[in-house]
Amino acid sequence: MQYRMRTETKILQIAHQFLLEMRRGAQSFSKDDFRRAVDSDDIFERYWLSGFVHLLDKVSGVGPERFVVGSAFGGCMGRDEFERRILGMQGEDFQYSVVTHLDVINYEFFMPVVHEKKLKEVLGSLFFKDTILNRIEALGLPEVQYHFPKIEIENDTDYLERLCGWLGDKFGGYSMSKVDGRFRMGPLKPRAEAKAALSERGEKYLVDEQTVVVRFIFKCGKSAARSYPGYVGRRELPSAKDDHEINRDAYLVQYFFWKLFVESIIKSVNGEAEIWLVERGMRSCLHIWSKMAGWTTCIPRDSDGPWYERLGGIFGIGGSTESEQSSRAP
Repeated sequence: MQYRMRTETKILQIAHQFLLEMRRGAQSFSKDDFRRAVDSDDIFERYWLSGFVHLLDKVSGVGPERFVVGSAFGGCMGRDEFERRILGMQGEDFQYSVVTHLDVINYEFFMPVVHEKKLKEVLGSLFFKDTILNRIEALGLPEVQYHFPKIEIENDTDYLERLCGWLGDKFGGYSMSKVDGRFRMGPLKPRAEAKAALSERGEKYLVDEQTVVVRFIFKCGKSAARSYPGYVGRRELPSAKDDHEINRDAYLVQYFFWKLFVESIIKSVNGEAEIWLVERGMRSCLHIWSKMAGWTTCIPRDSDGPWYERLGGIFGIGGSTESEQSSRAP
């Protein structure tokens, strides 16, 4: 057994060296070329389908089947990593199916990195059901039910369970990154004037500041297509979709994101001169909280249509009467 394992390790090292050479020379090769280099039919066949082939890309537009070393090989270029990868693949299926969502909403908050710890604490609490229920209780069931209607046969317990299930499906996590930025602190000035203001009155004209970016992505409606191994993302996506369900999901994502996330974040970073929230996807706009102005503005890409107007009424963006809002509830 020890002799066999040593032999297998040696052969895997030979396979690794072959792939390294093919990668460096940007050469294509056949399955038989690879087999001859390994010089062990038994071990080659054992790991061809379960390991080797997953590190290769097929060359299209040629006669006999040929391969090149794929990008997946980049994560196991060392011998030890390569051996662990190949042995770890044995007996596992690494195929994926692809679910495509045609309609998404993407939010990105931008604020000074000094708030990172507070943000993580606030957002972390929203991963738990009891926190969500407390927020819903604070909003009041009548308001929440206006936006997320109660089914006639439901009692409050069943309703809250269904609501938590919907929220749990939509709000699964966030990502956070840091970027370096430079900002002008006032009106545009000549260089000499800016320097004079700094030396005479200590007024900073430019500020270098690290910014934390918090990103949320939400899918709306059902998946549009399910694809299986071999799908490369280039075919036409289906055009048929349930617009009513998509619009309803978008409406509810907007409402609950605003109530559960936005208001919590604004309170946690209270005192900043400005807070920016960029929205992309089904609509593109910028929300700015300004300490001086004290109100939120939205600059939409396209403000026409009932979907935008409905959300505008909920968020106080534009003018909508109470009766108009009531008639637009999903």
